[in-house]
Amino acid sequence: YQRAAETAQRTYANDDAIGYYRHLVEPPFVTQLSPQVACEVLTELSKVLSLAGQTEEAERGARLALAQTQLLGETRWRFQAQQRLGDVLRQKGSYDEAIAWLTQAMDGQQQSADQQAFMTSCGMLGRTYYLRGDYQRAMTLYEQQLALADYLADERSVCDVLSAMGSVFWAQGDLDAAERKLQECVARSAQIGHKSGIATAVNVLGNIAKARGDMASAWQWYVRLSEIARAIGHPRALTVAIGNLSDLYAARGDYVGYFFYNKEALRIDLHIEDRRLACMAIYSMAQILLLLRQLDHAEVLADKAMRLGRQLKLTDHLIYIYKTLVEILIERGRLPEAAERHAESIALTQSFGDRLLLGHDGRFDLAVLGIRLQLLQGQIEAVGAIGELRTLALQTKAAQRQAKIEYEVWRIDATQDTARVDAAILYQQLYAHSPQAEFRRRYAELTREALPEPTPIEDVLGLVPAEPFDLAAESARIVNLASQVDVWLT
Repeated sequence: YQRAAETAQRTYANDDAIGYYRHLVEPPFVTQLSPQVACEVLTELSKVLSLAGQTEEAERGARLALAQTQLLGETRWRFQAQQRLGDVLRQKGSYDEAIAWLTQAMDGQQQSADQQAFMTSCGMLGRTYYLRGDYQRAMTLYEQQLALADYLADERSVCDVLSAMGSVFWAQGDLDAAERKLQECVARSAQIGHKSGIATAVNVLGNIAKARGDMASAWQWYVRLSEIARAIGHPRALTVAIGNLSDLYAARGDYVGYFFYNKEALRIDLHIEDRRLACMAIYSMAQILLLLRQLDHAEVLADKAMRLGRQLKLTDHLIYIYKTLVEILIERGRLPEAAERHAESIALTQSFGDRLLLGHDGRFDLAVLGIRLQLLQGQIEAVGAIGELRTLALQTKAAQRQAKIEYEVWRIDATQDTARVDAAILYQQLYAHSPQAEFRRRYAELTREALPEPTPIEDVLGLVPAEPFDLAAESARIVNLASQVDVWLT
């Protein structure tokens, strides 16, 4: 059974592997296993359960393996069980616990000169710090992992760390460096049939294409990710692909497609208990419901996302969640609450120093929002608000930000025709490069003219039903689905 399970793992037959390992940890076989073999089987069962998205059972398996190590004199198994438990906790979003267990495992593996295990722990701990937004620590650990992977001639690990480094470069806004690492990962992974390595890399390549405004390429990368995820039975990679495809639907203004892709992503996130991905899916829906003026449901979701983000300490993501919540409160006329939340978000950004946030910087958007709040609360006059916006404009050369400033100036004072014309020209140019709904919408508002409709997006995963779309009903269903996170927030 153990050999059959190992063979199934190598061929990505996760369900078969789970079945074989479960046979071994149930009567009559479990009573025949030595403590060492029992520990090994429980650890591998936990690993494959994690890949299959069965996180709760994976955690139980890891904890049982750790308990089993108390019967062993050999510390290597204890460090391996600690490593496994830390990785499961990372997937659940329990980052502080994950860091503690992975650090224990690394220290023990380093002292016992178990280089292979130490290398793996470096990658797991690096990933945990990456998810927490500590990119410097993450990169230091990845560099250690890469040096050991090269030394041990472990090509799969080399591919994994190249992808991980690419993610860090992407998060810090260095798209060219990220792309080089990721393309190298894809090429080397393809040579050895390392499908999960390719999956991780193509996801971030899609993110890079999206950041550059190349939505067609981003779509292709994410579709490829969904295909690989299904082929290898990897629900976490699948939900990432579906969530990213939903964002492309939203960017193109196809909110029907967005709703059903986002809902499917959230459903999988909740099923596999990935709190971070669930948080981001809920926040994303709050943004869209704000745009579609479903303010009651938007506020409920934004509040859930903020509470979950705080619990997980997703500091980078919290900046954008706060921004959405502030915008909702402004739209609802609750300016004192909006100002309070805005002040909290500014305090959060100040704790980061000069560090870039997730490849693009929320500080600019928060600054514009702060000027708008001051104007609405009567703390500054229109002339003062326009002056602050003009000062802000001197700090950026990005066309999208310049367009936003000119647009905000025109919103404050409709007689500022130069600002209106400049904003319209910039949005037209931005739309020509990347046909996004925001650019088209603002151009129409500025000129009362319509830019060409983008090409419709194909429902490649068959998630959009043929029935007429009921916005109020669907948003209520999303809120009901998102209520499942309440158990995590108690």
